[in-house]
Amino acid sequence: MTRVEHFAVTLSALTCVALWIGCASPTPLVVEQTRQSYETAAAETDTARHAAVQLYEAEKVVVRLESEAEEGSSEAKLDHLAYLAQRRIELARIETERAVTRERVKELSKRRDALLLEARTREAKAARGMAAAEAQEAERARREAEAAMQRAKQLERELKDLEARRTAEGLQLTMRGVLFAFDSDELQPGARTSLERIAEFLNGYPNQAVSVDGHTDSVGDETYNQSLSERRARSTADYLVAQGVARSRISVHGHGESQPVAPNTNEAGRQKNRRVEILLKDRGAT
Repeated sequence: MTRVEHFAVTLSALTCVALWIGCASPTPLVVEQTRQSYETAAAETDTARHAAVQLYEAEKVVVRLESEAEEGSSEAKLDHLAYLAQRRIELARIETERAVTRERVKELSKRRDALLLEARTREAKAARGMAAAEAQEAERARREAEAAMQRAKQLERELKDLEARRTAEGLQLTMRGVLFAFDSDELQPGARTSLERIAEFLNGYPNQAVSVDGHTDSVGDETYNQSLSERRARSTADYLVAQGVARSRISVHGHGESQPVAPNTNEAGRQKNRRVEILLKDRGAT
């Protein structure tokens, strides 16, 4: 083969490669987003430790999604697989939150047992002639320990009612229902009761940042809804501060109608979108 012929063959091969690369379909956005969502969950220490089975199931769906995308499957099929993967990722986070809650209750149980042991020791000393005041202090410590355990159990039950869920940033509490009077940023009595419980929970983690985010439905003017969501978020934050949560921990955000979690085409969906979300950020989260 002459040099000219060799050059022609090489040029032809390079041209085919370039054409193949240029014609290759880009990875659909839904596939990239689903893979990123899975990798974020898998990188979370608590999730990897407590929800390995759920993560494994999620990964299988992600791998299948990527395979279907490479084979050129329909957008509907890719969307369905992405939905299944996201549900399994969410289940992994739910299981993680349950496990973390159980660990928290176990930790509180240990603290209670230590206080009870100390109380019994002091009571024994009092029986041997120690001062009556010390025996009273021991009894008070025992009662306080029991009360602390009861509060912890009550808080865990109430957190379920507040739709607590683990996110990539931390623990998110969602308040729905009639939180404010119509077209007002004044908290209703029922909302204040829920916020008092949330404040008690937040005060149990005094070194972690708190984000308060207000949301509205799409009824009315978009600019007005933005302003209303900001005022309601500030009102919520002010009430948390009044319950002892340090203002320096709290950041306030209004999102108006821009982040719906349900369709705004019916009252049930609009009710879900009228909400306040309170995020207890994990250490190191931005």
